[in-house]
Amino acid sequence: RALWPALEDMGYPFGPLMMLLLITGQRRGEVAKMRWADLDIERGVWTLPSESTKAGRAHAVPLSPLAIGIIKGLPRFAGAFVFTSGAGVRPVSGFGRAKDRIDELSGVKDWRLHDLRRTAASGMARLGIVGDTLAACSTMPARA
Repeated sequence: RALWPALEDMGYPFGPLMMLLLITGQRRGEVAKMRWADLDIERGVWTLPSESTKAGRAHAVPLSPLAIGIIKGLPRFAGAFVFTSGAGVRPVSGFGRAKDRIDELSGVKDWRLHDLRRTAASGMARLGIVGDTLAACSTMPARA
């Protein structure tokens, strides 16, 4: 809860990127390499190609209305990447500095970016999402 206002204050690219980390529970590298072509906003699905995932398998990530709203509000550049510091040509980098800025803005210390993924999983478990369904949120196979 303490991080969200800091993420709003950060702005693009790291504020919305970190929000999507928390909302989707996906890995930092997967969100950082998100491509416009992999998003189906109408269906509310983000399809990660196999080369973008740690497991080496494509999977589909359902996008909540909150996630879709964040994505729709992002600037669009000529390049492929959603989160970029190079006009979409390359994915964003500089996570260490961004994390330091979040710490400064939020006053929250002693946490890691991967904690956002764990927090998402914990929140889903509190909502009653359990076992295989919870595990499937990060490994849902992509539709052909």
